[in-house]
Amino acid sequence: VALTGQRELEPEGRWRIVQFHPSYAYEDFIQGLKPDLERTELRYVRNRGPFLDVCQRAEEDPDNFHVLVIDEINRGDPARIFGELLFALEYRGQPVDLPLGGQLIVPPNLVLIGTMNSVDRSVALVDYALRRRFGFVRVDPDPDVIMAVRGEAPAGSLAAATMQGFNAWLVSRLDREHALGHSFFLNPAL
Repeated sequence: VALTGQRELEPEGRWRIVQFHPSYAYEDFIQGLKPDLERTELRYVRNRGPFLDVCQRAEEDPDNFHVLVIDEINRGDPARIFGELLFALEYRGQPVDLPLGGQLIVPPNLVLIGTMNSVDRSVALVDYALRRRFGFVRVDPDPDVIMAVRGEAPAGSLAAATMQGFNAWLVSRLDREHALGHSFFLNPAL
């Protein structure tokens, strides 16, 4: 929202979220062949993935930032999903040929944000080629976030204090990688 100025996720808006998972592939993210289910005979059609759509929108709207959030970037196989996008990310503005035709150009006004859970064993799958192209920012649980969202609620300050105390206990027995995030305490049902 801070980069695009849009508060809501709109189908043709300036930001989008995709989630990687173990069966997510290059063909889903960038470009692939899919069966044409509208016909009775076997036929395949070229399918544009969300990344090509976001790139096109950003290229058509160069005065605004466009953002693609990749949730759980380490849950899939990033090297396989990104393919030649790794080159295109490093050399923005330079065209890269796509296997099924066409070219990929990553515009300078496109921002990619990837989230990952550092406890997840699949973090090892995030290879160095991908690590070079992303900056890493650690986001620790923050009781101030709970207070900002739920501070007025009867249990808002209790939830913030509970998270802080429980996480101190977890860190002393395990490590900071096992602390609970503040989203656990933002549920309005609490």
